Amino acid sequence: MKLLIIAQIVPILSFLGIMYLVLFAYRQYNLRKKSRTPFTEKALLRLPGHSLDIKIRDIDERLIINLFAMIFTPTIFVNIIIISALVAKMEINFSNFGITFIGAGVMIIFFIYKTVTCLFIRQNLRLGYFGELVTAEELNKLMPEGNHVFHDFQADYFNIDHIVVGPAGVFAIETKARSKAVSGDNKKDATATYNGREIVFSNFNDTKYLDQAKRQAKWLSNWLKSAVGEPVEVFPIISLPGFYVERTAPYDGMFVINPKQMKTIIRSKTVKTLDESKIQRIVHQLDQKCRDLEIISKQYDANPSPVSG
Repeated sequence: MKLLIIAQIVPILSFLGIMYLVLFAYRQYNLRKKSRTPFTEKALLRLPGHSLDIKIRDIDERLIINLFAMIFTPTIFVNIIIISALVAKMEINFSNFGITFIGAGVMIIFFIYKTVTCLFIRQNLRLGYFGELVTAEELNKLMPEGNHVFHDFQADYFNIDHIVVGPAGVFAIETKARSKAVSGDNKKDATATYNGREIVFSNFNDTKYLDQAKRQAKWLSNWLKSAVGEPVEVFPIISLPGFYVERTAPYDGMFVINPKQMKTIIRSKTVKTLDESKIQRIVHQLDQKCRDLEIISKQYDANPSPVSG
């Protein structure tokens, strides 16, 4: 009986022990290696969708934990049942171990539910992440024309997806990536209409996007006013990648666009609202705020050792 118990427990303990030793050895190697990072920059500008990328990585870690739990839960409960049966000299059946069987089933269902929930969340996060990448690709095309582009600006308990600064002014862009409906009318499903009050999709009407973009633009305007010492107007923009956007209302301070239209909007504002001096002051403040993407590990490179030889 002791041999059977050992045969059930030893594989699990061995697996966990090996995992710990591998992680411990890797950490010690990084702490003792005689080399250091080649980079001199302390931090880089935030990348498009950086906040969403962090959330996706967190979801991936949770998925791994849930998958391991689903794998090991049956093994653990089987061991409990076998060991209990051997110790008490009982037969393995539902009447003797009903609570244990039920407990195992509940745990497995729980981890299945957590895994499926994580997969749905991850799907939505990836949709938003790639939406920001699509928008960023179009915005970056504006830089050769004297515009400065920043991504994933961290504000008070929220982030602004993109900021463009140039002679035409300051623009706060909020990207909204939505799946298209499938109704059989491809043109209708791919069209979004802004009527001055709401954004109308084929299967959904929205006002929250507009309110969010306006709030963020107002916050950024106030923040820049405090940072540069004079008023800065910020134009709110909602980017809908993949949609053909129609406008049925006159300009009211809000832009709702496909990101490919951004260059047209910039060029249509022929009156320069910012001079070069003010642009540079605004860009400096935004650069300081967005340059927090560390590429030097504080744990391993805080006191780097010189390369020997």
